[in-house]
Amino acid sequence: MSLEISTITGVNSVRTRRVNGLRIQDIDNLHKFVKVLFAYSQEKITASQEDIATPEIAVSWKHLEEMAHRVHNQSDVEMGLLIGLNIPSAIQPHLRQRK
Repeated sequence: MSLEISTITGVNSVRTRRVNGLRIQDIDNLHKFVKVLFAYSQEKITASQEDIATPEIAVSWKHLEEMAHRVHNQSDVEMGLLIGLNIPSAIQPHLRQRK
């Protein structure tokens, strides 16, 4: 299957296949998993290491300082999953309970 992707840099067509019933969860298993009805899979994700958050980047943002130590970045690992705005439940912030 061919999928047309539009970004700010232009339109691109990629070979892909549809994956149904995906569930994703944070690496520390601190939150309930998010169900993704379907996603698109491709052999290689075209993104660079500069696109991946690091603890150093997180501490430079006031609202992320507190959780910077939990950002897991391994530069020798290929990117395996991109989560877009079409799955807001996977990227929405989790509010802490006040004591």
